[in-house]
Amino acid sequence: MAARAIPLLLLPWCLWRLPFAFGFQMGLLPNSPQPWHWWHIGYVFGLTPPSYANGWWAALAAAGIAPGMLWGPAVLTLTHAYYVRRCRR
Repeated sequence: MAARAIPLLLLPWCLWRLPFAFGFQMGLLPNSPQPWHWWHIGYVFGLTPPSYANGWWAALAAAGIAPGMLWGPAVLTLTHAYYVRRCRR
């Protein structure tokens, strides 16, 4: 069950960042880096923080990125469950 849930945790994050790769601003302020240039690829991978035009875009970004924050604990839980299952045999 957990192994199937882990990719779903990252899906909103990936869908939120995908339009940046194709040049859509998605609420970024005009002075923010334009992530469709190759030297701004760090933004697409989440390495630099953006600044949004209003709270709506910031909330939408947070809703898309927040499930990805559970990826680490989910992998840890899956690893522990796998270890327990293997040790019982």
